[in-house]
Amino acid sequence: LMKMKRLILTTIVGIIFSSICLAGGRPIPAEKLPAAVKTFVNEHFANQRIIFAEKEAGKYEVKLNNGTDVDFDNKGNWTKVDCENIMLPDALLPLFARQYIELNFSGAYATKIEKKRFGYEVEMSNGLDLKFNHQGEVIKIDD
Repeated sequence: LMKMKRLILTTIVGIIFSSICLAGGRPIPAEKLPAAVKTFVNEHFANQRIIFAEKEAGKYEVKLNNGTDVDFDNKGNWTKVDCENIMLPDALLPLFARQYIELNFSGAYATKIEKKRFGYEVEMSNGLDLKFNHQGEVIKIDD
């Protein structure tokens, strides 16, 4: 029985250690982020600070003290902004998406935006996900 407990415990510790090691990038100091990343944060989240930054395969991920996660490509252009349940800054939403939400979903707001191959995916406070093509047309609404 003792050997079985030890084996189970060793296996669990091994799995946890492996998942941490394989989890991805390496933390980097905020000062080492590309200028474009720091400028983006200062411009759109002036009252927030970077509490964690990571670099993986040339891409960057930062976490702000209000819980917002932002992913950037290797040039420092944002690819995803997830504000959790906080309203996404208006300047990050393309005008067509902002207008569509205002017109069709009174009281709801965007909390996340992600650049996709087809256009943009926007998650909203009411639980809906909107997918827009590059021409600004809604191509899908998921709940």
